[in-house]
Amino acid sequence: MTASTVCRFTLWLLLSGVASKAWPQASTPLPLKTHKFWHARKVLLEALPKNDSLGVAEACYLFGKAYIAAADYRTAQFWLVKALRIHEQLGESEALTKVYLRLVEIESWLGRWPKALQYARQALEVAKRIRSSKATMQAYNALAHVFEDIPANSRTALQTDSIWLYYQFAGQLASTLHDTLSIAYHQSQMGRLLLARNNRQGLGLLQRSLTTYTRSNLWFDQLRTSLLLAEGWLGLGQPKQAKPYIDRAKQIYTKQNMSDYSSRLHIEAVFLNYYQAMNDWKGAFNQLERVRTLEQSQYSADRDGAVTRLSVEYETEKKEALLKAQKQELALQTENQRVQNWFLWAVSALLLVAGGMSVVFYRLSRKNKRISLQNAELVREQNHRVKNNLQTMSNLLTLQANRLTDVAAKKAVAESQLRIETMAVLQRQLYDGNQLARVDLAEFIPELVGMVLQAFGYEAIEPDYSLSPTNVSADQAMPVALILSELTTNACKYAFPDHPNPLFRVSCQQRGNQIIVAVADNGPGLHPLIEQDVMVKTRTSFGMKLIQTQVDQLRGTGQFSTDEGTQFTLSFTT
Repeated sequence: MTASTVCRFTLWLLLSGVASKAWPQASTPLPLKTHKFWHARKVLLEALPKNDSLGVAEACYLFGKAYIAAADYRTAQFWLVKALRIHEQLGESEALTKVYLRLVEIESWLGRWPKALQYARQALEVAKRIRSSKATMQAYNALAHVFEDIPANSRTALQTDSIWLYYQFAGQLASTLHDTLSIAYHQSQMGRLLLARNNRQGLGLLQRSLTTYTRSNLWFDQLRTSLLLAEGWLGLGQPKQAKPYIDRAKQIYTKQNMSDYSSRLHIEAVFLNYYQAMNDWKGAFNQLERVRTLEQSQYSADRDGAVTRLSVEYETEKKEALLKAQKQELALQTENQRVQNWFLWAVSALLLVAGGMSVVFYRLSRKNKRISLQNAELVREQNHRVKNNLQTMSNLLTLQANRLTDVAAKKAVAESQLRIETMAVLQRQLYDGNQLARVDLAEFIPELVGMVLQAFGYEAIEPDYSLSPTNVSADQAMPVALILSELTTNACKYAFPDHPNPLFRVSCQQRGNQIIVAVADNGPGLHPLIEQDVMVKTRTSFGMKLIQTQVDQLRGTGQFSTDEGTQFTLSFTT
């Protein structure tokens, strides 16, 4: 395919409305970086009359950068893929490596490490073939970043060693290019890695990096490097040398009117470590309160909104996919009706039109096949989006839990993660099974209960199941799943510990249009206020509130009873 053909093909995509979803109205500016969007638009409009393939590719790349700045990664990926297709046809260049590296940024942010590594390695291969030292340096840095972004418990020893190796390669190229800022960046990364190994040489590298950033008035880099130096001195047991760097970071944050939660939390956490190292327990206690206040404010927002946000996202995506499918089906039905009416009129007028109509129906058949394929792709896309959202929320809760010091807060976050895993199990049953948007509780319940038991370390317990085939809709499956998860969690927390012979029974039976689910254990039982009915108004447990909310959503009844343990019986109508 020639360059002019690529250009004409891309122009057709842009002008035919394929990319219209990524073209905002002038009255709706992009967040923060509006000028970047209008610059990209200017480049595109200048390239269109000239059939300039490189100009169109550059405009697509600039659109991608603008949407990355607006945190709209899906639209950014749309534009960057357009730029990638043009550059791959035009040949290898630094511009092609730039597109690969931007795609690395998006895939890494979305947690898709294999795809991010693939793009980073492609960028490195192209940079080496075109002998661009700058592009090669950027590709090495990108590879190191991707390996660092992979969670430590999922990273191999070889990948950990590769982080050090790739940063060294990038640093050598930065020195060869005499790129001052790239050298400073390399020094800060290597200094951080050395201090993690208790090597004092890291302090010198960080100090040289800070000097360069100070001369260049790069405030955020100064703040970050100052905190790295402070942590380095604290790690070496010399808190007095750390104090000036902590003060400097705080002054930069205040003077530059920064409003960044992670930077502020980082400063307060380093201050806490400083007070502890100085044995100033009063100061450490006050500082701990500040850190806990910051963490609690973030945790409270996550805890109160986590389940609600997931439910809203799940329902919204499901309705959007259904609405799109219905619109396409309606358009297809309208088209079929119009063609059939015209065909009947044509046959009654001339037999000759019969041959022409055969061609029309052949084309219509192909169109119907394309629409069917599009509908299938739409369902797969919905399933993929739900999986990504659940995984993203689980990762966010993991990050939050890692910053928490309060045991109760960590426990609450862990329980929220378990509820998210419950939704993930249900989602797989809904869309990976043979019946779309319906679940057989007889298959789903053992998988869910086993997942919760394994999470609490009770996989050795073999529950007693009495399950009959029971199909329910997605709207009913979600509340049942959350109730079962809460009851199993309560059994793991209160019934099984210290019990010589823990038992757990689950039954599910359908009688006509009535479904009855019963869960029982042989634990010590419940508080008397909860013993008869979950409708007791004096309860304060979040789990009990969640159970009652789901019972109400099912429009059913739920009742606790105590008979050699605890039993909960749920009844609702299909």
